[in-house]
Amino acid sequence: MKKILLVATSIVALSTVAGAGTESHNYIGGGLGWTVVRGNAKTADSSAIDLADNLNAQKGVKIGDEFVSGALFLGRKFVHGDSAWLIEAKAGKDLSDAKKDYTYSLPAGIFVAGPAAPYTTSVSLRRQYTLGLAVGYSKDVVKNISAYFKLSTLFSKFSLNYNTINYAAAPYEHYANTSKKSAFGVGATIGLAKKLQDFSVGLDYTFEMYQRIKQISAVQSQEFDGLMSHTSKITPQYHTVMLSVTKEI
Repeated sequence: MKKILLVATSIVALSTVAGAGTESHNYIGGGLGWTVVRGNAKTADSSAIDLADNLNAQKGVKIGDEFVSGALFLGRKFVHGDSAWLIEAKAGKDLSDAKKDYTYSLPAGIFVAGPAAPYTTSVSLRRQYTLGLAVGYSKDVVKNISAYFKLSTLFSKFSLNYNTINYAAAPYEHYANTSKKSAFGVGATIGLAKKLQDFSVGLDYTFEMYQRIKQISAVQSQEFDGLMSHTSKITPQYHTVMLSVTKEI
């Protein structure tokens, strides 16, 4: 009986030490965030007809949206007194996309009937998943509350969608194209965490930016003898406020 009590006491003592965050440890967790994406997009729409060639060259548009995002974490903390270094792997996913609508017109006289041809066009970008690797540092500011920052490298798979409709044509023209692109990025995070035994609840802000993503599409026009082509070049930036929960393992 004494041995059992001794073992139980030892386990409780070790658990208390681990809960106090005085030992290096692994952790796992997840979070939900509110993401605002903004991007500078340069688009170009053109045809094979001389008068319409490069008709919407390098049009600067802004894409943007706000939506819910999620992430899972797996990492290790190397504790030194009231501070710690950490290394962390992350998998994330966005639950919506960023979209921009705009219009442009072919010059009058291009078609046999002669009128200008208005095109309603939308460009959208969706981050399907993100894999990240971060290093960071945390420091206790008051009892059981720490401030932390992280620097991350990112790899993401994007879905780019292009859609344009000319309602003036008979029948109206409708072109659509979806392509998958991969891109690398970097991120920075700052936040606060509250420790509750072997759990931690964190609230942080993350800024992420990516290299330019390019989409090229070309389709045969139904209205005239030639190709309609579209090019998008998008440089996305993400701002996320996330509430997360992690557990020592």
